[in-house]
Amino acid sequence: MNAWYGIRIPQAFESEERWREINRYGGRLFLYWGVVIGLFAVCGLPLPRSWWVTYNLASLVPIFGGLLAIIALINRFAKRKT
Repeated sequence: MNAWYGIRIPQAFESEERWREINRYGGRLFLYWGVVIGLFAVCGLPLPRSWWVTYNLASLVPIFGGLLAIIALINRFAKRKT
């Protein structure tokens, strides 16, 4: 438990056990989401170069939407376990 890395929400600082639970859960979500983002990148590789900018801009919506969903899920998990 520290102030430099990890999921730093008030519930995570309640105890060492809570820190581990919340960071384990959030870490898995971020890992899975990283795989999804990687798949977005791989799907864009065969596109013609002229479409890359459009594809990249269109990919921002699901990427950031997913990050917002992860943040919401972590907060819900943290509040549920209190």
